[in-house]
Amino acid sequence: MSNRRSVRPTEHFFRMLEDLRTVAAIPEETLKQLSETLMSQSGFLSQEACADLIGSILRDETQGAAVFVTVWNLPEESLPKLISEISDWRNASEENGKDLPDAEFSNLRSQLTILVRDYPAVNRMQKAQRLMNVLGNEVKGIGFICDARPVYNKAHDEIEGLVPLTTFKIIYERQNLDTEEIEFVLTESGLDHLIEQANEAKKKLSVLSSRVNTWLPGGCVKGDA
Repeated sequence: MSNRRSVRPTEHFFRMLEDLRTVAAIPEETLKQLSETLMSQSGFLSQEACADLIGSILRDETQGAAVFVTVWNLPEESLPKLISEISDWRNASEENGKDLPDAEFSNLRSQLTILVRDYPAVNRMQKAQRLMNVLGNEVKGIGFICDARPVYNKAHDEIEGLVPLTTFKIIYERQNLDTEEIEFVLTESGLDHLIEQANEAKKKLSVLSSRVNTWLPGGCVKGDA
């Protein structure tokens, strides 16, 4: 092979290439069916719904997983660059060229052109997810630790009572992807107030979702989608 370039593929490249080769092995008619089905979806297609939709057409779990990863992570506009990178890798050595022969590479390129498209329902969901995380810190977990703290007498040699408290812990991810924690100490009345405010917020979100679902075709996108 001529015009070889120095290509140093990463582990991610090889995992991606394995998925793409799996996709390329799927019959063309099946890929067309998948593409048409995904293109016909309205509203916001979540990752779970997308995976279920693909699984309803592809019974092979390995193929289904490869198609999902490809559809969800590979925008149509990035396909030419990806094909070029795979071509560069093939041309880097005869061994690489033999690992992905001309016929298989040509088929891979053709098959990806069928599957990799800008699906509106997927694009809307991905945009919504970016908007959910573009401002503020993302909560990754919460926890409540309940205990009782002793109240000592003046001489500190007797316990005169106990104060029940709850430590409310929030684990969150900052915009720079660092994970941090923050803790608040709550009394029983403070915990009641927190629960009351949370329930009020839930009611407001329910009303907002109900109204938006009647105003817009796509309705509201769930925050955990």
